Amino acid sequence: MENSNSLYNFKKLWWIPLITGLFFIGFGVWCLCDPGDSLKILAYILAGTIGAVGVFNVLYSIWAANESNGWGWVAAGGVVEILFSIFLFFIPGPILTWIFVYGVGFYIIFMGIFAFFDAFMRRYSKGWLLFSLLLLAATIAFALIFILAPVTPGVIGWLWIGISFICFGVYRILLACRVHELKKEEGDDE
Repeated sequence: MENSNSLYNFKKLWWIPLITGLFFIGFGVWCLCDPGDSLKILAYILAGTIGAVGVFNVLYSIWAANESNGWGWVAAGGVVEILFSIFLFFIPGPILTWIFVYGVGFYIIFMGIFAFFDAFMRRYSKGWLLFSLLLLAATIAFALIFILAPVTPGVIGWLWIGISFICFGVYRILLACRVHELKKEEGDDE
């Protein structure tokens, strides 16, 4: 029996958005703390992180396929993340900087827009929806600043991208907390 609230269908897997949110926050904090680190190292760590998040999202969609009609969007986002991760691993050194900068910026914008529409598809309370949309708007805005800033590869660029990753990570963690809260309200101890 399918509940009209699609969030109900994902309550057993509340921990997956939590893990992906922690990945994004961790990478965002690292961008803020050590912006002068080698771009190549950051590119490979980001590629691995995005790939891991993509794998988690694909697994999440597979587990939720029997319980929800919206699992395809999650799977599509996960596949895009995995493909983008693979792409980042094979960027040649001389053009790594520019492709990495624009690739990361557009990736964050894509994921922010995807999550923006996902938030509208779920039946959240008005306060939760407003807060989610504000976090996602901040994610997209900081990613746009990252792409458009004239000193993008510099320290200022890493500040914007770090804040953008943190905003998106906070959104994912809050989503996990909300789903877990609904699980407790339903009295489901599985």
